[in-house]
Amino acid sequence: MSIESIKAKLSQLEALGGPMELEAVEQVLAERIRQVEGEGYTPAHDDEHRKAGELAAAGACYLLAVHHQNVAYVRTGVMVVKPSSPHPAWPFPRVIWRPASPTRMTVKGTALGLADLVRHLRAGLP
Repeated sequence: MSIESIKAKLSQLEALGGPMELEAVEQVLAERIRQVEGEGYTPAHDDEHRKAGELAAAGACYLLAVHHQNVAYVRTGVMVVKPSSPHPAWPFPRVIWRPASPTRMTVKGTALGLADLVRHLRAGLP
């Protein structure tokens, strides 16, 4: 994989879906950088402490919360911005659950999924 290959894929993605595709990718990358630099969740930390799929589970919990918000919005016309509790599959202490707007939680969930994918690639997992 090279920077040129990634640039080509980003250009193709933008051509297929428009500029918001790149905005979404940029937000996810910025969140992953924040997780590492701001929270200290480095690749080495993930490799050592997140072998049971906790990152994927946490990402899924944020994304499921967004799903539930959207279902409620479709039914009631009211968007509940911050769910008070995480899904039962949340793998971390409850105090780490940081709900936000649906867009922000989608970004967080996707970045956590990216972190778990990268962990799998580093470990040579299928």
